[in-house]
Amino acid sequence: MWARRVPPVGPPPPFDPEVAAALAALPNKSPTEVIAAALARHGPLPESLPALVEAFRDSPGATEPTDDDLSHGGEYAVTRMSVPRSDGTGLIELVVCRPTTDAAMPQPLLYAIHGGGMISGTSRTGLQEQLELARPVGAVVVSVEYRLAPEHPSPAPAEDCYDGLVGFLREAERFDVDPHGVVVVGSSAGGCFAAAVCLMARDLGGPEIAGQLLMTPMLDARNSTRSSYQLSGVDTWDRDCNDLGWMSLLGPGRDPADASAYESPSLADNLSSLPPAFLDVGSAETFRDEVVAYAGGIWAAGGSAELHVWPGGFHGYEVVAPQSRIAQRTWDARSKWLQQLLQP
Repeated sequence: MWARRVPPVGPPPPFDPEVAAALAALPNKSPTEVIAAALARHGPLPESLPALVEAFRDSPGATEPTDDDLSHGGEYAVTRMSVPRSDGTGLIELVVCRPTTDAAMPQPLLYAIHGGGMISGTSRTGLQEQLELARPVGAVVVSVEYRLAPEHPSPAPAEDCYDGLVGFLREAERFDVDPHGVVVVGSSAGGCFAAAVCLMARDLGGPEIAGQLLMTPMLDARNSTRSSYQLSGVDTWDRDCNDLGWMSLLGPGRDPADASAYESPSLADNLSSLPPAFLDVGSAETFRDEVVAYAGGIWAAGGSAELHVWPGGFHGYEVVAPQSRIAQRTWDARSKWLQQLLQP
């Protein structure tokens, strides 16, 4: 296990009552509960890493949407395409959801990167929610099937996400996409890779990106913030889960403090010249302090960032309890930011 100095922390902030009730009513265990049970059975990391990954992947989750689900009754045409990896080692699969209504001008693009703790999920994970964000701005949504850790450790996942965007934009005219209206969207681990894609695009002279929408992003491989300790065993994705995800991505032999900015965006020493950012997180969430710090780093570098810390939110509250007041405010803030960015 990676060694760390434990900072002083107080008791965890309470969960919002509505989302707490929804969480208590769930029939399935949270990732924190799944990994705690697996650790008790198989022992600590790194020796137990394969068994913990298997336990996490085998735990019940949301059903992946079909093409019919994604079409929203014919509102979207759902297709697949493949683009090459830049190193020539294979192809990256993309799911493309394009509005079927005739548009008078090229449409913006939401480039979606799914969550799953670096170790799970597909290009369809969370895609229904991305389509809801896309509807008010008339955007095309493209979701990338990136390779997962630990079978494919860093840099494979982030490079797939970047190469997928570059490859799709070569076909932008075919899909009537506005190359100046590209927003990279990611949730949780997908937020890490979304931030990394923006850093890579800046550094590598890559595609123009109009904005980055980072929803409860997983940004700091060091896993040593006060919130990560304060919410240990409390949040639905706690620091044991976090250790599993980051160790899977980086490998057990690496010091997370040595991770690159493309692996762990919190470790970037230069956050200047990035596209406008939207970041949000719950106050009762493991990622709280790293998200706040990342927004602060963007501001300190002279950039634009909108930050929301939602009182009483745990990781994934807006999906667990979508009808709760805090979840509705969360989705509304994300949607309004997108509309202001793309329809000023």
